[in-house]
Amino acid sequence: MGYLVINRQYQFQYVFSHSDNWLPIGSRFAAIWGGQEGSFLLWAVTSGLFGVLSVRSTSVYRRWYTVIFATFMAGLTGILAYESPFALWQAPEELAKAAAGKMPPDGAGLTPALINYWMQIHPPTIFAGFGGLTVVFSIAVAALIHGDMKSWLKVVRPWAILSATLMGVGLCMGGFWAYETLGWGGFWMWDPVENAALIPWLVMIAFIHGIFIQIARGTWRIANAVLGASTLLSFMYGTFLTRSGFLGDTSVHSFASMDRGALYILIGLSLACLLSVVVCGVRRYRIDRSHSAGPSESAGFDRGAAYSFGITSLLLLAIASGIGMSVPLIMSLQGKKPSVVEEHLYNQVSPWLFVPIVVLMGIGPLLSWRGSSPKELWAKINTPLALSLGFLGIGMFLMRTVPFGMAPEPAQTIKVPWGTLPLIPWILFLGWLCLFGVLSNVIRLVEVLRKAPMQAGAFLSHIGVVIAVLGLIVSRGFEKKVEFSAQMNKPGQALGYTVDVIGISGKNYMERENKLHVTLEGRGEKLNAHPTLFYTESGNAEEPSPTVRPFIFHRPMHDLYLTAYPLVLDATEPTEFKVGQRSRFEGHEIRYVKMERQGEAGMSGTRFSALLEVTDPNGHKFEVRPSMRIEQGRPRFEVAEHGDFAYELSRLDAADQSATIKLYYANPVVPMELFYKPLPSLVWWGTGIMLLGGFVSFLYRRRNNRDADRKEKAS
Repeated sequence: MGYLVINRQYQFQYVFSHSDNWLPIGSRFAAIWGGQEGSFLLWAVTSGLFGVLSVRSTSVYRRWYTVIFATFMAGLTGILAYESPFALWQAPEELAKAAAGKMPPDGAGLTPALINYWMQIHPPTIFAGFGGLTVVFSIAVAALIHGDMKSWLKVVRPWAILSATLMGVGLCMGGFWAYETLGWGGFWMWDPVENAALIPWLVMIAFIHGIFIQIARGTWRIANAVLGASTLLSFMYGTFLTRSGFLGDTSVHSFASMDRGALYILIGLSLACLLSVVVCGVRRYRIDRSHSAGPSESAGFDRGAAYSFGITSLLLLAIASGIGMSVPLIMSLQGKKPSVVEEHLYNQVSPWLFVPIVVLMGIGPLLSWRGSSPKELWAKINTPLALSLGFLGIGMFLMRTVPFGMAPEPAQTIKVPWGTLPLIPWILFLGWLCLFGVLSNVIRLVEVLRKAPMQAGAFLSHIGVVIAVLGLIVSRGFEKKVEFSAQMNKPGQALGYTVDVIGISGKNYMERENKLHVTLEGRGEKLNAHPTLFYTESGNAEEPSPTVRPFIFHRPMHDLYLTAYPLVLDATEPTEFKVGQRSRFEGHEIRYVKMERQGEAGMSGTRFSALLEVTDPNGHKFEVRPSMRIEQGRPRFEVAEHGDFAYELSRLDAADQSATIKLYYANPVVPMELFYKPLPSLVWWGTGIMLLGGFVSFLYRRRNNRDADRKEKAS
């Protein structure tokens, strides 16, 4: 497929639909996974690669692991037989004869929103993580069948960590892509397709922590196998939801409906995976229920309890997200028009699950498996608590340095399920929890680095996740946004800046990748911004489709984020005027004086005009004559342009001489939004730290496994 796309082999329908001669080489390569068929191919390839890499380490589980993995790959192959990216191009009916046996000279091209460097790296990264889900599922079910419910943890843990790392980084990449492309000023909107990727990541994180409990206590034997298998099951459900067509136009990510045959295979494969987990889990439970881990010594709150509560919170968050993303499906099954659950509703629920997760991420690393009394626990957490309060105080002091007009209003509130809360105290509380989570892990990280540096991965991962979430909370919670409009020579005002549209980079707005030239002057500086705004012809649509991308000024402590939206040409709706009637619009007074005619009525070439007397905001008067000319029995409308507006005669009634007039802007109005986004850089830093921690953990576990294998062979 890579060869076909790079070499412009448009005789293949998929290449024709997702590539064209204009695309640069990077975007042309990204077209491989730019459509539904290509994304299934990417999933199959990444799963296959993970299978090849992991099969040698599967030990006694290899036979059943191979059977399960191969069966799953056969299912993906069946889907690709229907959703094939290698089908030949079918010429449109009206061109079928002329195009028979010929390759199209050019393709339809990628959707403009996908022409972005994140498109080249985000899908391969996150699908590599999804490929790892198949490894975890296959080993988990193989363990349930085989009966050795202990040794499989050593085999699966590195792959679970690697898969979780790739999925987590892929999720963050998707957030960066949304931030830089969609123009709404945020990283995450709880879109159903975002949730479909988030849920298996949450389940995988819960599973990884469940491994610790089983190794330390000997419990969670069957629960861990079911939890590990559920990572793939949750992703398959998300795949069904996003590819079945139930989302319709409710998601910015949703793909077209699958071929019915492919959809039935996906449903059958999902049910087969679910049934295998249920049957094998019940069978293993009946065989294994006599097993007892024996009593464990514990005094007070211990690490096992912290992990258990944390796993429960993660799974509840996954379930809440799953219910939210399923609402369009539920509405469709009820015969209603599907609509998504809005962001603010998720934001009312998720913090109440986020709070215990962050608290446990802060307390858990400080606890021992034997447990701690309240006094011992306080002795361990008082240092990070004190430090977090100190850093919160520094943060509150820095809020006073925010430029005038950029700080949140003291009276602002945020919705919660039972009412509202003051915004600033709520965000500061969540920020303090994040600081506590970061600092407690930093303390443990320093301790571990002195003894065993390779064990630092878990603490680095915790630090990275919490820093990224802190960036999401602060940048979204304390953002300042102003909506305004600007025209050439008529600047707008926003956040202390005068925003002026100077011109465009292309010949017109139909030129691909056209950018606006905008200046922001104020607050002692003059900035040049270049937000993207252009139109493309889109299939059978009557109007060209707009593409917008923001322009972002990245600063150490904040971003200035400017978004331009599609042009507004219509100044007014068509308005009927009687002779002598007046109307006011944007400081202009318009009076309809009379109807004028040039030529004989009913003859070709006759022109009818509406004489308008216009007084501008400065008191200057002028006349305009929008007209209608009769040509070959049909009216042809001619616009009269003067000053800020163009005047169109939409209709003329010869009986009472009334005229219907519509105004257009002579210079298009550009609606814009300017955001002040505090500390979005924390999201980037957190992602990088999380990635480092994940790979350190993966390498540490892989090295331990190899050392153990060498010792076993030597003995």
